[in-house]
Amino acid sequence: MTVRANKPAFNVREKLKSLDYSHVPYEKMPPGSVVQHKFKTIATASSYSGSGQKYTGLNVEIAPKFASSLLAIQIAPQYRSSGTYDHGVGFYIFRSIAGGAETSILSPATNYEYYHWDGNSAGVDNFDLRQRAIILAHDYPTTTESINYKLYFQPYTTANSNILTFCDNNNRSFMHIWEIRQ
Repeated sequence: MTVRANKPAFNVREKLKSLDYSHVPYEKMPPGSVVQHKFKTIATASSYSGSGQKYTGLNVEIAPKFASSLLAIQIAPQYRSSGTYDHGVGFYIFRSIAGGAETSILSPATNYEYYHWDGNSAGVDNFDLRQRAIILAHDYPTTTESINYKLYFQPYTTANSNILTFCDNNNRSFMHIWEIRQ
């Protein structure tokens, strides 16, 4: 017995043109795919000579598409360290989920993760360093709610006329977050 199936004819070229290649459904993206990217840049100077952590004003908000996603974080803060001697800074990343309490996802072992000692304990010469740090971190927040990531900094010491300035002379600092499907 022969069975014949009839299908309506269609134009392959027209069918390919009708597909939306600019947006692959998130569910069909393979592991390792970048699902979304959020970023922010600021250039607002903020000086500090205190002893605790200070919020820099740099933050990025992201709502993951998948609770199992990895969030890759890259931050490039510009800062200036000035005073007489013994300079250091530590950078901290905090997150808050859906406006809740802030929790730390990155804390340096010391507040002199970036450090310089010029050896002049007499305080005769002044020291002035301006540079950009590179901070890489990751997070598995296990949620699809909105997450706000914030950057804080803290000086190593408040002695020796030390002052830290974030975005000195209005130089730019950057934060990028990529959601990566797992």
